[in-house]
Amino acid sequence: MNKEELREWSDRVDKAENPDTTAKELIILAGDDDVAVREAVAENPNTPVEVLVKLAKDKDWEVRESVAYHPNLPHETLEELKNDENKFVRSAALKAPLLPYI
Repeated sequence: MNKEELREWSDRVDKAENPDTTAKELIILAGDDDVAVREAVAENPNTPVEVLVKLAKDKDWEVRESVAYHPNLPHETLEELKNDENKFVRSAALKAPLLPYI
């Protein structure tokens, strides 16, 4: 990775992590080819629920693990992650705070 590519990657990760990033931008970043960018989207407190649900099915376990910790994740999706093929994802889902059932 050259300097320009590194700078572009860093900018995308920074944007994905930023709580001021718009939902529209987060939707776009959730489709990024780089796992670190998608993982940052999964950790952003303002990521829309529909994006979290999509990222819960990501091919990379690191992204699914980050999704499992998100406080806005729907209960049904959290339950699915408790049965994930990856032990780290399962563990994260089991440690996630309980969502209200009301």
